[in-house]
Amino acid sequence: MGTVLERLLAGEEPEEAMTRTPPRKKRHSPYSQCRGVSWDKTKPYRWNARLVADRRTLYIGSFETELEAARAYDRAAIPYPKKPNFLPSFSRA
Repeated sequence: MGTVLERLLAGEEPEEAMTRTPPRKKRHSPYSQCRGVSWDKTKPYRWNARLVADRRTLYIGSFETELEAARAYDRAAIPYPKKPNFLPSFSRA
């Protein structure tokens, strides 16, 4: 199986590489492999995106897939000096 980066380098599409089943046992980490994304089992099993900036936690939203949440994090992190999850296809102004 491998990490997301290994699967992307192997030629999988981003949606396929990011899609995974949610953790089912307590010993599994509820966190994503992407920065700012975590699994929330209290809502109808969705991925949450949050950004910590200026000592505040900014709730970005709840998403169906880990990929959607990671991309929303990337869009919200543009004004802040944060590393993106994916290489940007635009310039940071």
